[in-house]
Amino acid sequence: MGADIVIAVDLETAPLDTKAPQSLFSLSGRAISVMIAANEKYNMKVADILITVNLAGYTGEDYKKGDKIADIGYEGAEKKSALLSRLAVDDSTWQHWYSGLLAGSRRFQRRNLCKFREATRTMRAM
Repeated sequence: MGADIVIAVDLETAPLDTKAPQSLFSLSGRAISVMIAANEKYNMKVADILITVNLAGYTGEDYKKGDKIADIGYEGAEKKSALLSRLAVDDSTWQHWYSGLLAGSRRFQRRNLCKFREATRTMRAM
């Protein structure tokens, strides 16, 4: 992709509790997780910066807990703030990049960007 710096985010989840009853959906999710684990490990090794986010206790079904999950993600990023702050850019550069992102992506244009703008500005200011 031509990235100068690769930032990876490892979303740690709880190990499978073999004694807990499992639904077909949860078993399917675990099967998919096993298949992509090797790829994730490789990507974590080649990343320049690895942010680890402990999501033990959350599942793919926890849609209503998104704000809390996002807060945990910010906590993970805060632990790497010294490294991430070296990547900060001035407001003019940020606005130029962000405007180009919006102009070139219909997907971003269709979404509600309020939270995205807040999150990216917060990360930029670290």
